[in-house]
Amino acid sequence: MLDEAEKCEGSSLDCLNLYEQCLEQAKKEKATNTKGKIYYRIGRLRFMLGEQEEALDHFQKGVEFSERYHDSSSLALSYNGLGTIAFMQGQMESAMTHYLNAANIQEAMNDLSSMSHSLINVSASLYNLKDYEESLKYLFKAHEILLNEVDKKHIGTVKGNIALHYYQLKSYDSAEYWALDAIRIGKDPEEIEAYILGHYILAAVLLEKDKITEAMAYMKKAIRKARTYDMQHYMGEVLGVYARILARAGRHEDAKNALQEVKDIQASYGNYLGLAQAYRIGGEVYNISKDYKRSAENYAKYIALNDSFLMDDVTEKVIELNKKYQAAQKEQQLLQQELKISKINLWLIVITGVLLIVILSFVLYRRRLSIKFLEQQRAMKEKQLEAWFEGEHAERERLAKELHDGVASMVSAAKMSLENSLYIAEDEKTAQINKVLSILNETHQDVRMVAHDLMPVSLQNKDLWEAVVDYINYYKGADILDINVSIDSLLKNQNWDPLKKTALYRVLQELVQNVYKHAHATSLTLNCSIEDEYLVVKLTDNGVGFKTCETSGLGMKSIKDRVVYLNGAMKIDSKPDEGTSFYMKIPINSLH
Repeated sequence: MLDEAEKCEGSSLDCLNLYEQCLEQAKKEKATNTKGKIYYRIGRLRFMLGEQEEALDHFQKGVEFSERYHDSSSLALSYNGLGTIAFMQGQMESAMTHYLNAANIQEAMNDLSSMSHSLINVSASLYNLKDYEESLKYLFKAHEILLNEVDKKHIGTVKGNIALHYYQLKSYDSAEYWALDAIRIGKDPEEIEAYILGHYILAAVLLEKDKITEAMAYMKKAIRKARTYDMQHYMGEVLGVYARILARAGRHEDAKNALQEVKDIQASYGNYLGLAQAYRIGGEVYNISKDYKRSAENYAKYIALNDSFLMDDVTEKVIELNKKYQAAQKEQQLLQQELKISKINLWLIVITGVLLIVILSFVLYRRRLSIKFLEQQRAMKEKQLEAWFEGEHAERERLAKELHDGVASMVSAAKMSLENSLYIAEDEKTAQINKVLSILNETHQDVRMVAHDLMPVSLQNKDLWEAVVDYINYYKGADILDINVSIDSLLKNQNWDPLKKTALYRVLQELVQNVYKHAHATSLTLNCSIEDEYLVVKLTDNGVGFKTCETSGLGMKSIKDRVVYLNGAMKIDSKPDEGTSFYMKIPINSLH
């Protein structure tokens, strides 16, 4: 089935369905050596469909499985996928790290052709950090590699990117030379990207030289090819330059329409860096059409989205455009008031000026508040990520200890018992073999519970509450605890966010484990219900209890962090020798 998916020529959605079937088949057949590749392919298709969060999850799993089963090729591809997500979100340093990881792996594999593609991506990250000269070094390194390769795929793309860098460095003659070289290579059907890059960079160079008609001709060729091959990620760049050409040609409405299409494309892909650039171009387009107010608005949005790349000259341009807008407004008012008494005119001008100052002050104040709010959000997200990482580390240590102290020791005991059976009397062998079977049955139960802790299949394929019951049944079926479960029927088959569903499952899993490992309880009761638009969970046991001031362990920290992530609240009532009650309350709307 994987071969069929690899040859898929249908739509992205059709190919995605095939790869997801391959993943299900791999899970059933435990074909772990192909999972890394399949996760990468699904991530790539999800990305092409604009589903960035799902793509990120699959790329991360691609890295995990590829590392585990030493699939270097899929590992490099998955790192490139993670780099692309970070790139689209404007996280250039993170993107560059992922791309360099991919390049190092490909170099170790001696896959120089693929390595050159990763170096192009590293260059793109440096390009967006405005380090054009360092970025060019990586491009020339990729160019040198491809010149010596039999398979020169992507060499045209490299030439086009070199042209783009020289354009940004204002070396227009060099940019034109490399753009024409890219166009020459782009005549090959395998080098569509080179064709598009070459034409649109050459159009941009001609625009700088005021050759509007020639620039328009080259740009139309780039747009036509990008639309034919549905290369939306290039359409955003190409249409941005096209809008500038149209504005310079005096076709202001067409320029605004092209600009709006750029914004729609970048927003649909979650490409916030590209969206910021679209607003920068919008500032230029509206400035040319003398709509200074909308020009200033576009530059302001560019600054807000592109805060980490903000340049002094853009800030000065916003101030300059605001002054132009104020001057234009005042001039219009003066023309309308020439027939009125000069004293009234003077008062109206003064009042208008004061109002404009107040409005500008208010706008700047709101912008400062917005920036402060974004900084607080970033800090909060960083704390949440740190908490998740600590929880994951603790979980890995716990699982490693369980495997070492439980499963490994029991397998060792079974091995020794089997070896001893070679040297005992025939009438004692049956008892010895029964003993080995008993040990293996216990080991099997432990392995199932550890596997369920890692990632329960039931949570992927069933409703959350069915998965919870499945997990609890491991303990119930083993006569470990007398367990009573009550789940409100309204909770079943809820369409909740997968990440939040997993977080809620982990909270309940940790609570049940705590009862089993530490409470020495004989009974456990779990009640889950909906009360006034809240999910209410109550878990009680008849164990040894504890002092509530002693709840600072990693397990309890993990529970608290996940409850905070779900916008919920929790309470623990417990005393030594009196059992424990855990209460949790989560808004239903925060789970969607």
